[in-house]
Amino acid sequence: MHADVKRVGFCEVAKGQPVPKSVFLRGLTLRFGSQQLILADLALLSRSDTPTIISLVGNMVLYVICGLIGALTVAPYKYMWWVASLIFLIIVFMLLLQRLNNAEGYGGDALKGLTWLTILVWLVYPIVWIVGSEGTGALGLSQEVGIITIADLIAKIGFGFYLLANVDAPEAESAPLNQSSQQYV
Repeated sequence: MHADVKRVGFCEVAKGQPVPKSVFLRGLTLRFGSQQLILADLALLSRSDTPTIISLVGNMVLYVICGLIGALTVAPYKYMWWVASLIFLIIVFMLLLQRLNNAEGYGGDALKGLTWLTILVWLVYPIVWIVGSEGTGALGLSQEVGIITIADLIAKIGFGFYLLANVDAPEAESAPLNQSSQQYV
């Protein structure tokens, strides 16, 4: 029963023969919540405004949903969903890099380090998706789980320790929001 919660087996038909397929819903749901919290931390560290935070989190939600739909569909349609998820991930990366170069200089070196750590670790997820069991299946299941586990540890625990070690005490509450992200005002 416990294994059924972590992994859902689907049957994919290839050349008339059923092929078992594993989709790790637990990992996707954990990533679904934690990635948005990491983005919110980065956005708040750079003092982003609310529309920027909503855009970051919304695009990350769409990235995870497209990856899930791609994992549940069969080839060749799953690769279109993978490309769609990559588009949303690229938008998130562009927004993060835009916040990194804010004119007010909020966040400093801590923001720079956390942003690059996040981007580099999150690049692992779509690569493992395409070569792992959800994509082409070129990577073994144990290697896929090992790589994702290491990436999750770096992305979550590494991020948390780096944040605690490098961020100073909060500044005065009267500091304004970062105005460089308000493009249409």
